[in-house]
Amino acid sequence: MSLKNLSIKYSEQDDTTLVYRFLDLHFPLLLNNGFFLNWEYTCDLCSKAYLNQNIISSEHYIKGMENLIFITLPKFNKIYENWIRQKYQMSSDNLIAKFGITQYSKKSHKVSEGYIAKPYPIDFDELIEPFIFGLQQYIAEKDREEHSNIRYGGTHPILTLIDIYSHRAKYQWSGIIYKITQIKDIGMNPIDDGLIQIGFTTERFSSRWFWYQVDAFENNKELEIYQLMRDFENIASENLKKLTRLSKDGIGFIGKNGVFTWEILEICWSDSKLRTREIDWIKKFKEEFKNRIGNIDTGGKGGSKIIIPPILLIPLIARGFWSPKIAEILGIEYGIICSKDVVLKRINEYWVSIDNARILFLKPILEILMSQGYSATYLSENGFPHESSHGVANLSNIFWNTDFQTKRLELIKEHLIRLFKKGYEVYEMDFELKGVPWETVRKEYIPQWCGSNKDARIIIVKPIIAEMLSEGRSLREIAIYLKQDSIDRLRKQISLFWGFKGGLCLWGGILNFLEYIKFKRLTPIEVYNISYEDIKEDLMKLDYLKFLSEYKKNPNMSLSMFRSLFPDQSQSNYYYWMQKAKKKI
Repeated sequence: MSLKNLSIKYSEQDDTTLVYRFLDLHFPLLLNNGFFLNWEYTCDLCSKAYLNQNIISSEHYIKGMENLIFITLPKFNKIYENWIRQKYQMSSDNLIAKFGITQYSKKSHKVSEGYIAKPYPIDFDELIEPFIFGLQQYIAEKDREEHSNIRYGGTHPILTLIDIYSHRAKYQWSGIIYKITQIKDIGMNPIDDGLIQIGFTTERFSSRWFWYQVDAFENNKELEIYQLMRDFENIASENLKKLTRLSKDGIGFIGKNGVFTWEILEICWSDSKLRTREIDWIKKFKEEFKNRIGNIDTGGKGGSKIIIPPILLIPLIARGFWSPKIAEILGIEYGIICSKDVVLKRINEYWVSIDNARILFLKPILEILMSQGYSATYLSENGFPHESSHGVANLSNIFWNTDFQTKRLELIKEHLIRLFKKGYEVYEMDFELKGVPWETVRKEYIPQWCGSNKDARIIIVKPIIAEMLSEGRSLREIAIYLKQDSIDRLRKQISLFWGFKGGLCLWGGILNFLEYIKFKRLTPIEVYNISYEDIKEDLMKLDYLKFLSEYKKNPNMSLSMFRSLFPDQSQSNYYYWMQKAKKKI
């Protein structure tokens, strides 16, 4: 059977779309398993495609792909070659050399049943990527700004800096650059030419000051500020463990008698920006207070003892790990040696609590997996191996106060509704429901919820389209609202819902239909209830009136011009309307 004999005629562009969609969905999985696309696999896959009969029949898909692959093989290979170049930026020959595969041919190769079997393996990197990308974008945006102390010629009021510093979970900053200033001498007399020390920390200043005390009194380091701290403790009996918070003026005091002050010079959102800006601040103060600055080198080195960026923690929290396991993974994979308490402390700083962090990152991942049909048992064995099936199921009670199976079916239903709205064909829905056999969805869930695939589309999507058409919305606006990736999908849905047949689903027929709705000012209910059969005579009259208008401008209108203006009208109408127009004019 050739494409010409099919009920829906495909253009060259449609052939390309059909092949591209097929390759986009199925080629990566075949490639990963080293399989060829062959006769046995194609027949098996197409038998599972089961496209809606009134949009594109399963016969059309099976025979269409059969025709393109096996009858017009050069044409298919040409489309395939273009797809390869777009997808992998290389020729098929290079792809063969790289992956050990070949172009599609009639040669039979047995395909493993394991490829078609579900559930599909879970790609956690792909699921977690939006969180990481969002954080990276946020950091990049903040790095283009400067949040520095206005007292020292900076950009932000002190109260703004204090607010950002005090609410790390809200602002997600990476670290601060601080200034320590000596304001009293050993005799506890106020001075205005005391030591100035600049530094940065990825922790709060209180944690950083703890390490100053360790270096001064346990490690006996020789930096000037450490010697000064020892003098205050030993000679003046000063208690340097006392530390006050920042006042509304942005100044905090160190020591029982306030011998030092500490201030925030700047807040940064990435480690690299933090180090760069420390160098800038040290340079600035060395130029202004040459004899007072305690920093020996130019800065940008050292810092907090343990740096754990949120970008490393998010994927581990999203996988459901608790702090002991996170600490273990950080040590093995990133060389960050820390305790579970340190991990928990960082999580609390970034997201208030680990429970809140799990709501932010684990809950959405679990929701996606449940909506794709994965069972608690499969997730326990393959997605969250550190959790028992009971533990995975219990997450549903924690996050939604609902048992796992009830919530899973609810999410599958919501996911299906989104796919119906998007205009997805059934084989595409099969690919989106990676954790459950399509036969279960088709034979159990959809009949239970909607009756059939066709009924589901009519119940879910048709009222929305009818409402928007009655408001005069364009097809593009409707497609965007339904999150459809092409107007072609919407055209197919309109042709299904309102009874367009054959060539009438071409642009001319659809555009006439839209004009008719606007002209008659139909209500959403009227739009919903009409069919092509009800208004085809009216649509024909609209076409003739448009033809008459064009004929007046160009009485010598050619057949080719007529076809470009009225693609859904027959050649006989051209001659009939020409005669009718000549008599009228």
